[in-house]
Amino acid sequence: MFASLLGVTCRGSPDDRFLHAVAVVQRGSEDMDVTRQVRSVRAREGVIIQRFTCVWCGLAWNRLPKPGRAPRFCSDACKQANWRARAALARDDRREQVARFHAEWDQITAATPMPPERAVPLLRELADADPSSWLPVPRLYKTAAAAWHPDRPGGDHKVFQLLQEAHRLARQRAL
Repeated sequence: MFASLLGVTCRGSPDDRFLHAVAVVQRGSEDMDVTRQVRSVRAREGVIIQRFTCVWCGLAWNRLPKPGRAPRFCSDACKQANWRARAALARDDRREQVARFHAEWDQITAATPMPPERAVPLLRELADADPSSWLPVPRLYKTAAAAWHPDRPGGDHKVFQLLQEAHRLARQRAL
């Protein structure tokens, strides 16, 4: 069950100078007040308390400064949910890319061959290379072949045929 943070208010008296937070958490249809001590630190003069926010759920918490990287997630569950969402986006992008390459391969016939000026940009796209960087055609082909070979996981037969045709045209154009 996921909980969404609706609001956070801080309370504390200047005498004891403890930090507390009250979070209103919504679970399903019922609202409930949950008083949770975010950080119980005796706030002394010169003590710096860092404030962090989870990139996935938006929960904020306080922590004394520690060396190393700042935490990005409040829990392993948020970290895993973020990873799953990013993996789903990557899968969707890959599906769209494969569909676009399939459509381009289906347009190539004996009557309408691939234009030779399209070969090198297509190799760069298939190799996931930066369009502004200059890489030789053999390097682009090897990188793309390793990614799109049908015997490899995530490889595709039609896309590999498109890669071979682009490589053939790029070699002819270079001669």
